[in-house]
Amino acid sequence: MINKAEEGLNRSFFKQILLIGIPISIQNLAQASVGFIDTAMVAQLGEITLGAVGLSQQINFFLIVAILGLASGGGVLITRYWGANQIDAIRSITAMTTLFSLLVSTVIAIISFMYASPLLFALSSGNRAISEAGAVYLKIISLGFPITAVTISLAIQLRCVNKSQYPMYMSLISLPAAILFNYILIYGKFGFPALGVTGAAIGTLLTRIFELFLTVMFFGSTRNPVWNGSWRSFTAVFQMDTRQYVTNAFLKLALPITAMELLWVIGQSFYKFSYAHLGVDSLAAYTVYENIMNLFNAGFIGLGNTAAILIGQEIGRKQIPQAINLARNFIKTNFLLFIPTGLFLIYISPAIVKLFAMNSTASHYLHIAIIVAGSSLSFKSLNFLLMTGILRSGGDARFIAITTAIAMTLALIATYIMIFIYKQNFYWILAITIIEESLRNIISYKRYHSNRWLKHEDNIPITPIT
Repeated sequence: MINKAEEGLNRSFFKQILLIGIPISIQNLAQASVGFIDTAMVAQLGEITLGAVGLSQQINFFLIVAILGLASGGGVLITRYWGANQIDAIRSITAMTTLFSLLVSTVIAIISFMYASPLLFALSSGNRAISEAGAVYLKIISLGFPITAVTISLAIQLRCVNKSQYPMYMSLISLPAAILFNYILIYGKFGFPALGVTGAAIGTLLTRIFELFLTVMFFGSTRNPVWNGSWRSFTAVFQMDTRQYVTNAFLKLALPITAMELLWVIGQSFYKFSYAHLGVDSLAAYTVYENIMNLFNAGFIGLGNTAAILIGQEIGRKQIPQAINLARNFIKTNFLLFIPTGLFLIYISPAIVKLFAMNSTASHYLHIAIIVAGSSLSFKSLNFLLMTGILRSGGDARFIAITTAIAMTLALIATYIMIFIYKQNFYWILAITIIEESLRNIISYKRYHSNRWLKHEDNIPITPIT
C-alpha cells in the first residue's frame, strides 16, 4: 500500500486540482478577458489612446498587486488555520486583511486621483499626449480602488477554505456586465453618448461596484463555512487578548509578500516605461501583449494558488511529509500542462496579431513577443509555482522578497544600460526579462530542493488564538 506522503500524480491529486484550481483559473481568465476585451475596444481609438490606457492600467495593477500581497499573507494563515480547524482565527485574519487592504487602497486612490497627470507623464517618458489622455481614465478608475481591495480580500478568504467556485461565479457573472458597460459607453450605443476613453473608465468603475456586490452576497451566505450569520464575529480580533499575536503573525508574512509583489510591479512598470521610451509602437505592442498573456497566465496562476492552498492546509495539520510530496507533484504537473500550452500559443500567434488594428511595426513587435512568451511559458509558470505556490505556503516570505529584489535590481540595471545608454531596441527588453525569470527560477528551485522553505514551527505556531 502506497504511503500518502509518497503518492504520485494519481486521480485523487488531479481531483483536488480540478476542484480548487480550475475555478481559480476560470476566475483569472474571466478577469483577464475583461482587460483583453477592453483593450481590443480601446485599440480602435488609436495607438496613443491605447498606450494611455495601458499606462493607467499599470497603476491599477500596482494597486492590485499591493492588495494581493496583503491578502496573500492573510491567505497563508487562513489555509493553515483551516487545516487546523480554527474558524475563529480565520474570521480574525479575514477582518485584519480587509482593514489593511482598505487603508492601503485608499492612500493609492487619493494619490492617483490628485496626481494622475504627473504620474502618467513620468511613466510615458514625457509624452504629453499619452499622459493627458490617460489622466482622465486614471482619475475615474481610482475611485474604485477601495472597492477592489475589499473584493479581493473577501474572495481570497473564500478561496482558502476550498470555496474557490464562488469567486469564479462572481467573475463569470461580472464578465458580460463589463463587456456591456464598455461597449455602450465607449462607442455610444442604446442612446448613450460615445465617450471613448472616458467611457472605458466609467465601465470599469461600474464593473468593480457590481463585483463587490456579488462578492459580499456570496461571502455573507450559508455557503461560506466560516460565516455564522453576523459580521460582528469578524471584528472579534480587535477585542481579543491575543490580538497582538494575530497582528504580528499577519504582518510577519504580509509585509515581505507585499514588498516582493511591489518590487515585481515596480520592475514591470520600469519595463513599460522603457517600452514607452522606444516609441508609441513599442508601447502599444506591449500593452496588447500584456493583456494576451494575462489570458494564458490564468492557468498557471490557478495551479500556483491551488498549490499554496493544499500545501498550507497540510502544514496546518502538521503533515509535513505530505506537504513536501504535494510540492513535488505540482512541479511535475506544471511541465505536463504548460509545455503544450506554450506550443499552442506559438501556433496561434499569427491569428492573435490579426485581431488588433495596429500598424505593421507594432504588429511585428507583438508577434515576436508572443513567440518568446510561448517558448518560455513553462519556465515562467514554474517560477510562479515555486515562489507563490510552494515557498510562500511554507512561510518563506523573507527569502522570496530578497530573491526578487536581487533579480529585479540586476534586470532593471541591465535594461537601463541597454535601452537608455546603448539605445537598443524592443527585443532587448524581452531578452532581459527572460534572463531575470531564469535567475529567479534557479535560486527558488535550489531553495525548494533544500526543504528550508518550511517555516511551520517558528513562523506560525499552530495554536488556538481564542
